[in-house]
Amino acid sequence: MKTKDPDEAARLARAYLTELDELVRKLDSVSARVRVYGDLSDRERTRLDAEIAGRVTALPADQKQKIRKAGGVWGAGREMVAQEASAAFMEAGLGADYALKDAMGEEYDPDERELEEVQEGARVALHQKKGKALGDALTAAKIIEPTA
Repeated sequence: MKTKDPDEAARLARAYLTELDELVRKLDSVSARVRVYGDLSDRERTRLDAEIAGRVTALPADQKQKIRKAGGVWGAGREMVAQEASAAFMEAGLGADYALKDAMGEEYDPDERELEEVQEGARVALHQKKGKALGDALTAAKIIEPTA
């Protein structure tokens, strides 16, 4: 502890113990145990599954419905990632068809382009909204940690 003062050593020891207690709480959280689900014993998995079910049951009806519709928390997690990935890929490609047509000098109907760009933007927004709703439900149940 690099101190010879017993009062300072006691204060540092309490600080270390407080920090260790916080780390233990984080490691024992549902979200931490979900990340290592495959490494848990059968008994620990059963206990975690029961805890997850209880948390989902306590959610508001709309969030509970989203998780159930996705096939439970595992399905909701997969669906959330899929929705977010779809949104990202679609957003990256917005307008690419028409940029290529412009580069090649190909003619097209500007009204059709405008309509397609609005529709593509709406699809991206829908995927983002669905992914966020699932993420919010899983976060509210403390199955995953909130993201910034």
